[in-house]
Amino acid sequence: MCALPSPRAQRPPACTRTSKNSCALLASRYNGSCSNDFGRLLASNLKILRNIILKDDTEFIKVWSKTSKSLISYESGRIYFDNYRCCYSSLLPEPELLYELPRTPKTEKIEDALLCQCPLENVLPNASEQKSCLLTLTANNWLYLLSADTGETLQRVYLSSRFKFRSLGWDSSQETFYVKSVQCKQTALERQAGVDNNILMRVAAFQVFPLQLVGMLEINKKVFGKTAVDVLLSQGVLAVSHSSKLVRLYSFEYIVNEVMAYYI
Repeated sequence: MCALPSPRAQRPPACTRTSKNSCALLASRYNGSCSNDFGRLLASNLKILRNIILKDDTEFIKVWSKTSKSLISYESGRIYFDNYRCCYSSLLPEPELLYELPRTPKTEKIEDALLCQCPLENVLPNASEQKSCLLTLTANNWLYLLSADTGETLQRVYLSSRFKFRSLGWDSSQETFYVKSVQCKQTALERQAGVDNNILMRVAAFQVFPLQLVGMLEINKKVFGKTAVDVLLSQGVLAVSHSSKLVRLYSFEYIVNEVMAYYI
């Protein structure tokens, strides 16, 4: 009987193991020799950044920790806990609490948020608009504009009592954003009556500074296709994805102008 060497014995000694330096990793990425998986690509990019910034003898020490049952978000030096209810500054040696919003029932919790910052090349009429603010969407369809430093409510808009809105997204960063509703489902009464519900969802676009409605669009399957399953808005382009992996692109500005001309 012969004994096989253990996996540990098969590994080369530490002195013979080599790791690619940042130049080699960047060259591999430039040549396309990298994974298409987002997680692995992000890890590779962070490794390159660490190799450039940190020294070989750098050691990390634990200075602060905090746990959260909900998603932890980070944006421009601010850490958000508990569905954006608690905000900490990460610019100091140890994170410091900036503000904590009052607790609310689940029916009023924050569903999604965007950090709004005034473009440097623009001078806005209101002094409050020159500072960073947090745009939040609550479960009961309220759109809040909060001070990013204090959590104070600067402005609020009620979206609708008929449609349930769920998520926010940038159309043009720091200029226009959109609010997307949940997908409409056929009710039991509609099925019994044989009525087809062709409405997929609603998309409402807003201008940030000042906060005002640009227009709201109903995504109707009779218009955009029976196989439509989702939509997003980016740089003035309405992208409608279909179950057949087809994506159709539309000019949102053209659609809004056509609708406005029709009602005028």
